[in-house]
Amino acid sequence: MVEFTNHSNCHRNIFSIYSESGIGERGYELVIGVKSGIQHRIEISDEQRDNSTIIPKVLQAIAVCESEGRQFGKDGKVLRIPVQIKVVINGKIKVIDTFDTGKWQINEYYWLDEARRLGVDIYSLKGNTQMALYIYEKYGTRPWSWSVKCWTNY
Repeated sequence: MVEFTNHSNCHRNIFSIYSESGIGERGYELVIGVKSGIQHRIEISDEQRDNSTIIPKVLQAIAVCESEGRQFGKDGKVLRIPVQIKVVINGKIKVIDTFDTGKWQINEYYWLDEARRLGVDIYSLKGNTQMALYIYEKYGTRPWSWSVKCWTNY
């Protein structure tokens, strides 16, 4: 295990090599805070580890609330949570089965086509992070509003 530690209060940066993921990405964890005595960690990629990508603290907290900060499950596969959403099509409400995907639980129905247009793979840790940053830049935290009670406490 390799650690780089910066001891600031809640959002300290501790990087540690944790494993090889199911698709060959090297993974690291970033400890983003301690709440009720529990350290919360999020997976990060090589690019984030070397600080070439700055993740706003609110997005770090959102990742903890949405996916416990993980892109991959214990089985090594990308986290994909089935959800149903209601959309209006031709004036009628329709229920759509879709998935929230990865560390930031990017919804495939709303964001997959846009991600592909941008050349972003939301199933990879790097791509899920890129898409979360893109969404955050355009819409702020609104797309994650259902979990606001969780991440506003960080």
